[in-house]
Amino acid sequence: MTRDSRLLVDKLLFETAPVDLQGMADGMTPEQCDETRKSLEGVAEKAASFSAYFNEHSLDNGHKKAVKAFNSVLRKVRHALGYCRTDDIHF
Repeated sequence: MTRDSRLLVDKLLFETAPVDLQGMADGMTPEQCDETRKSLEGVAEKAASFSAYFNEHSLDNGHKKAVKAFNSVLRKVRHALGYCRTDDIHF
């Protein structure tokens, strides 16, 4: 993610109201829209899977179960985003 796309993602997530999306998108090139989409999908994947990991870990279920929850949520999010292949994370 480039610095510019990171700043744009931050602005979208924390400063932009949904009613402002059309105006913002209308001012972007198709390439900028695609880069922004990819960046936001990456944020969604990480946020959801990290949240699942920390939720499971907070229940004192250990690292192994937390990783299983991480992978389960990551697969669901990637499927929802239209990806066919979802590789598990092993750490």
